[in-house]
Amino acid sequence: MLVDDFLAESAVRYADSVALVCGDRRLTYRDLEDATNRFAHGLMTRGIRRGDVVVIHLENSVEAVVSIFGILRLGAVFVPIGPTVKADKLAYILNDSGAAALVADARAEAVLAVALKSAPAVRAVILVGDGSSSSDESRTVRFEDVMNNDAAAGPSSRIDRV
Repeated sequence: MLVDDFLAESAVRYADSVALVCGDRRLTYRDLEDATNRFAHGLMTRGIRRGDVVVIHLENSVEAVVSIFGILRLGAVFVPIGPTVKADKLAYILNDSGAAALVADARAEAVLAVALKSAPAVRAVILVGDGSSSSDESRTVRFEDVMNNDAAAGPSSRIDRV
């Protein structure tokens, strides 16, 4: 059984039980499953496919967990790195891993801007939280916008790997 299969099965068996607690935020298994589907579909609409690498540059958070499950659901590969990694090392990791996408804290936009100049293969940059919003790149989108995908709602929207 794969990790995201465990989540899907738990969402059926324990739908209203708490699956995740992060600070004052709580998600049930149903909520986490729904968020996982929404994020996976949001990645798909941005051209991320099975086997692609997605770097996660976040603190431990609900968004980090949703990103991990969504990436796995899509059949992509996640590379978690600490949120304190500097621009030069981030650029190296993005290039060395062949990352197609990056999920990062919007407050780190200065670091991201420098790193992304050296990582042209990154097709999607998903920013979590509030930042300066100075980036007008076509590849940049807010996490909230990725999650606001009505087509991805409900259990029938689960992405099954081939």
